Amino acid sequence: PHLLSRYRILHCSRVISQEESVASVLRDRNDSTMSLALALLAEGRVDGVVSAGNTGALMALGVKHIKCQPQLKRPAICAQLPRQDGCFFLADCGANISVTSKQLRDFALMASALATHVEGVQRPRVALLNVGTEELKGTSVVKKAAALIEADARLNFVGFVEGDHLFDSNVDVVVCDGFVGNVALKTTEGLALHVRDRILQSVSRGWRRLFTPLTKALLYRVVNWLNPRRYNGAMLLGLEQVVVKSHGSANTEAFLAAIDCARRAVEAQLPASIRSVLEETSDIGE
Repeated sequence: PHLLSRYRILHCSRVISQEESVASVLRDRNDSTMSLALALLAEGRVDGVVSAGNTGALMALGVKHIKCQPQLKRPAICAQLPRQDGCFFLADCGANISVTSKQLRDFALMASALATHVEGVQRPRVALLNVGTEELKGTSVVKKAAALIEADARLNFVGFVEGDHLFDSNVDVVVCDGFVGNVALKTTEGLALHVRDRILQSVSRGWRRLFTPLTKALLYRVVNWLNPRRYNGAMLLGLEQVVVKSHGSANTEAFLAAIDCARRAVEAQLPASIRSVLEETSDIGE
């Protein structure tokens, strides 16, 4: 009963399925939970929105209700992932499949603002995800983006990083297009869950007698580090308000992490910080 005073239930007649097209969502899903939540955010009646629903729908309705920062056409999805001694941010994770060099530079600026204002990282180290670390490697878009990022004094560019060094490199922000980012994110999550499950199976089944209490404790620390649920909650960077995308399969622990992600972004006034960075970018030009 003590929780009931903290809730207000608003009825909606529609729900957006995971298979629904963006066109149909924009056309006739105004009375859906997702659309109403974002409308409340646009009206200033809530401070942030967290959704585990259709990612494309959330982006489209976010742009419709909340709007992007004037310098952007679409937001970037930015996820937090663990590394050897902390975490790093990966942007973009699926919102922008085909990008320009300028967009990659903007992703770097926005994700750096997130790392600084929400996580307290001063001068975040920025890297571009690439097929090699040499300057001559990569597409023309990636190489031009490297030049733009390196020339921007507000960014701490440390060069290229390859996929096999994402989790042991000393970087705070990794930038790529949405196609590459989504594949990297989903592959990482799938592998982490697979390794975690194999460890838990070994501990709980026939191998149990080989494990000492100390060994089990160490293994469970690894399992916890591999748990993607701890890092659930991807920010839609570039919208004028805080919107966070949760995994559709999130359990209670994971959804709590997404809510906390939104809370910290709201308290840090992240959209205002990103707006300031992008306005400054417009002033200085390319």
